[in-house]
Amino acid sequence: MRLTPKPVAAALAGVVLAGMVTACGSSSTGGQTTITIGYQPDLHGAAPLLIAQKEGFFKKVGLNVNLQQFSSGPPLFTALKSGSLDFGYEGPGVAATVIKGGGEIITVDSLNRGDEVISNPGITSVSDLKGKSVGVVLGTSAQMILDLALKKAGVPAGSVNEVNFTPAAAASAYASHHIPALALWIPPIVPAAKAVPGTKVLATDKNFIPAYQFPQYWLTMKTYAQSHPQTVTKFLEAWIMADNWRASHTAEAVTIVSSKVGVPASSLQPQVGATQWLTGAQLAADYRTNAEYSWYTKLEQFFVQDKLLTSVVPPSQFVNTSYFMKALSADHLG
Repeated sequence: MRLTPKPVAAALAGVVLAGMVTACGSSSTGGQTTITIGYQPDLHGAAPLLIAQKEGFFKKVGLNVNLQQFSSGPPLFTALKSGSLDFGYEGPGVAATVIKGGGEIITVDSLNRGDEVISNPGITSVSDLKGKSVGVVLGTSAQMILDLALKKAGVPAGSVNEVNFTPAAAASAYASHHIPALALWIPPIVPAAKAVPGTKVLATDKNFIPAYQFPQYWLTMKTYAQSHPQTVTKFLEAWIMADNWRASHTAEAVTIVSSKVGVPASSLQPQVGATQWLTGAQLAADYRTNAEYSWYTKLEQFFVQDKLLTSVVPPSQFVNTSYFMKALSADHLG
C-alpha cells in the first residue's frame, strides 16, 4: 500500500548551528552577505558547509552563513520554498518535488551509492516483501530504490505496505523488530542493521547502475537565483573550495561532521565508500557536455512511471550550472 507523504513536524524543527535565524532571505551587513542554508547530517549534505566554515572559505567570499539541519529532504524543500532558507541540499528522490516546486539545481554534490533495502533474516529476497511492511521516508531516494527493486522483482507496489517514518524513527522501528524490513540510507541505516543479527541487504543503488545514476545536489529557488545571482555565485565559490578539500580529506571530513552534528564516525565512515566523489574540475567537465541532463532525465522517467510527475521536463528548465561555471573562474579558484 502506498502511503501519501505528509510533513513531519519534528523534522521541520531544524537545528541552527551558526546563529539563530531571525529573518527569511539573505541580508547584507558590514560587507558580508548573510545566507541561511539547509543541510542533512552526513558527508554529502553537511561536510562542504562545515569545511567551508572551518577553513574560512565562506568568509573569503564575503558570506556569513547560518546552517539549519533537517533529517530528510522533503521538509528541507518545504522550508526552501517558503523562503526560510536560501540554499539547500537534496538527494535524488526529492527531484520530482523540486521540479514541480520551482527549485533550481545549481550543482551536483556527488553520486550516491548509499541507499539500501534491508530485512531481517526471515526475508531473503525482494520478492519476499510482498504482504510485508517496510519502513521508509516517503519522497526520498530510499523510497525510490525500494520502488525500483520492487518493480525489478515483479512485486506490485500496492502489495507492500510502505510505512512513512522519519529516518530516526524508521531505524528504531527496524532495530526493535517492529517492522521486518527497512529502506533507508547511510548513515542512519548503519546502526539499525547492526542491531538485527543476520540482516540481509536486498537492494542498493548499485543494483541499478549504470541504467540510472543518483545525483545528490545543491539548489535554491529560481526566484532567489534571479534576484541574487552574485550571492549564488559566491556560495558556489566557497562550495567548490570545500568540495575539493573534502575529496582529498575524507577521513578528516568524517571527523568534522561527526563532531558537529552528533552522528557517530562509525556510521559516517561507510558513506565514504558508498559515494562517487566529484571535484570541481570533474563537475565542470560534465557540465560542459550537459552530461548531468541524462542523469535527471532517467530519474524523471521513473518518476513518471511512479506517478510522481505527469511528464518528463527538460532538465534545462530546472538545472542551471552557469553560476557554477562563473564561480569556477574566480581568482582564488584558479
